[in-house]
Amino acid sequence: MIDAIDYERIKAKRKQTAKILCSSIILHDINITPKTIEALYEESLAWIASHGRVPDKMSVSRPDKKEARYNRFDRTDSKLRKEGFEGIDSISLVVSDDLAYITDRDYEFNALIDFDRSTLFLSTRVPVANIFEEPSQQHLRNMIRLGKPKYGYGFYRISRYESFFYTCGVPTAIRPSEETPESRLEDSRITRWERAGANAKFWSNTKKNVYEIGDMRDLYPWNYLTQPALTRKIQETTLQKWIEADRSRGELEPIDRLGCIWRLTEDEITANRDALIEADILFDPRPFVGKGLMDNAAWAEDARKKLGFDKESYEKEERRRRGEL
Repeated sequence: MIDAIDYERIKAKRKQTAKILCSSIILHDINITPKTIEALYEESLAWIASHGRVPDKMSVSRPDKKEARYNRFDRTDSKLRKEGFEGIDSISLVVSDDLAYITDRDYEFNALIDFDRSTLFLSTRVPVANIFEEPSQQHLRNMIRLGKPKYGYGFYRISRYESFFYTCGVPTAIRPSEETPESRLEDSRITRWERAGANAKFWSNTKKNVYEIGDMRDLYPWNYLTQPALTRKIQETTLQKWIEADRSRGELEPIDRLGCIWRLTEDEITANRDALIEADILFDPRPFVGKGLMDNAAWAEDARKKLGFDKESYEKEERRRRGEL
């Protein structure tokens, strides 16, 4: 139990750290096999070690057990290696700050391999390390080669706004008393990306998720693109050739034959974003505002038109809801 003095210190610390900038990356649709999971786990440990840190907390989630809790890293790591990497839902590694209160939020480093959503999430506090710089980038290249994701992006977000929740469609930035029309639109943008975009197959019963047809969530400082995006048409050429034709459009780094990392400065993002919107490459929620900022049914209907309707999946889900399965 936290005593009153410690609790006051924690509140003061959290108030300070709420405004700290975090750098984060999410990779979508990674290849999920026990062998790949183990390799990504080892690479995540190597990434943290490259900054002179060791995880102090860790959680492992398995479908046949209760919800995972964070425990000491050494014990959980030893148990994982003993039981193996079969049948795991998620693994999370954390390097906590010196007054951590909520383990998976009050971190200096966080690595989360989520097998349910087939994603890999990495995040750091920028005063400690920037994930867009070396040595982090070399470990990201290794993780891409291991996991073979279909899409990814990297962004900055202050600690209070919780980077991980942003990636999975949960708005966290604004208190109700601070809500504005602009914040409601941003909440809509965040939620719709999950339900009709990155995880549309689950939420909207579509045949594909949007990145499988080359849609990007937005234009970020760090973008990982594969062939569906690189071959999208923009200004009478492909996106890859369009980027390579002008240095003011950022830098492309090929990763073997898997895809490319596209890096941009803030000025380059501002200068090039409208061209991607015009080419209908960016996942843009503005056409949906008239249907309601949080109209999940309208989002699902439009997603099915764009990505194809998986009728079999929909009917199976309906039977499950009626208790027939």
